[in-house]
Parts: sequence; C-alpha cells; structure tokens
Amino acid sequence: VERQEEGSSSRAPCSAGARASTRPWQEELEPRTATSIRTRQEEGSSSRASWRAGAPRRNLRLLLRDAAEDDEAVAAYALKWLGFALYHPVLISTISGQLAQSILATLVRLIMTTKMKAICNLAVWCISVQQLEASVVEDGLTPLLNAIVYALDNPFGSLSTTFEAIQGGKTNCS
Repeated sequence: VERQEEGSSSRAPCSAGARASTRPWQEELEPRTATSIRTRQEEGSSSRASWRAGAPRRNLRLLLRDAAEDDEAVAAYALKWLGFALYHPVLISTISGQLAQSILATLVRLIMTTKMKAICNLAVWCISVQQLEASVVEDGLTPLLNAIVYALDNPFGSLSTTFEAIQGGKTNCS
C-alpha cells in the first residue's frame, strides 16, 4: 500500500464542519418531544399518502420509457417490473384506462418492432400475465391479437415466445 506524502492529498480531512457542509439535506431540528414528533407525523402522513397514490402511475410511465430502450438489459428489467405491476391486484387498481391503453400499445409496438428475442418474449409475457379490466383490453383487442399472432409466427424461433403467445391468446380471448 502506497502512502501519500503529507500535504499531497487531494481530499481535505474530514472534520465535523466538512461533514455538515457535504450533507445539504440535513436540517437543524427542533428539540424532539413526543408532541413535535406526533405533529410531524400527522402533517406528513397526508402528503405521503397523496405521493403514494400517484407513485405507481409515475413509475409505470418510467417503466414504459425504459422498456423501449435500445439497451437490452434496461428494457428487460423494465418489462419484468411491468409484468409484475400488470399482475399485482393492488397495483392494477391504480392504473387508469388511459395508462392501461398506453401500456398495451407499448407492448404491441415492442413485440412487432424489436430485434431482440428476450424483449419480444418479455413483452408477450406481460400480455399473458396482465390482469387489466376486460373493457380496457377490448378497446385495443385488434392490435393486441395482431401482436400475439406475430409472436406465434415466431420470428426469433423461440419456443418460450410461442408458449407465452399461446398463454396471451388464452388470457385475452377468454
């Protein structure tokens, strides 16, 4: 292990003052009492609840953006999370009809245009596991079925894509 000569260090020594200045998010807090803590919790609970209510929609929009990435790893992780969100009953309940249509349109576009076998397979899987309201799926049924038929034609020669397309056809046509 090499030792640097004294005074040649590019970093300043870490003192109490230096630490405080590198953490701008820390604030001086009022003395903590049971009343002040309870008041903060009450004030924060309504804002946290409203933030949580909008968080799934914001996150789903980000997942849609990432699913369309050229980077296969980013797109694959986004589609895995999207599939989870489309299956989970609590998360499904937060998805508006318009957002659901956008999700389905993105999945159809990915299936029909991607050059990556894994992304096509994951997009078809998302369609096969989705638990969206039937009325939402019916609104976009023709493009959805076209994408499933495209996946059944198996442009990548993938048995798993064929399997997911069959499952997607069962899920969406029953």
